[in-house]
Amino acid sequence: MPIFQNSNIYFEYPNLNRPNIFFYHTINVMLMTLLNAFLFFSILGFSGEYLGSLILNHQKETLLLGPWMPIYGLGFLFVHATHQFLKCKNLAKKKELIFCYIISVLVLSLCEEIGGLLTYHFFQKNYWDYTNLPLSIGPYINVFISLGWGFLALIIEYLVYPKVKPFFQKIPKLLTIIIFILLLLDHLICFHRHNLLYTLNLHPF
Repeated sequence: MPIFQNSNIYFEYPNLNRPNIFFYHTINVMLMTLLNAFLFFSILGFSGEYLGSLILNHQKETLLLGPWMPIYGLGFLFVHATHQFLKCKNLAKKKELIFCYIISVLVLSLCEEIGGLLTYHFFQKNYWDYTNLPLSIGPYINVFISLGWGFLALIIEYLVYPKVKPFFQKIPKLLTIIIFILLLLDHLICFHRHNLLYTLNLHPF
């Protein structure tokens, strides 16, 4: 019996003695595509914030050394997972968009809250603070900004990602792994630098 159907392609339970190579290859391609999407939107998020800081003539502090902000990549993955879940429910398109928007607003707001709490816990510094804006819920969540994240999520998921997905599928696997390792090393260097400066009683960053 088929357990998964996508674009008229059926995948069956792999035989333990004769593994379904095509099945595993498809899963591998899917995971690498999502990893490429994570890296792409992490870099795109950094680029957007950097460009915004130049336009506003405001110096933007960054936590990592490289040109990426993983919170944007994680945000995309959560939104994409939400979209795929709703598609399985066979909802009307309008209803799917409404639910995807509402869930995206909640999920991305939660990402900002958790991300802000973690960065402050580990680095004793706020890299964004909405306290002075109207309708703010603490320093890390603002109603207007959260609603804006919801619209941006729909644009990226429904319009941008389908256009760039074929490009992600063509990126060499080795290149993806190298960039991901550099991202992990960047995190390790960042934590090590912070701990060293904290030990020396200096002000990190």
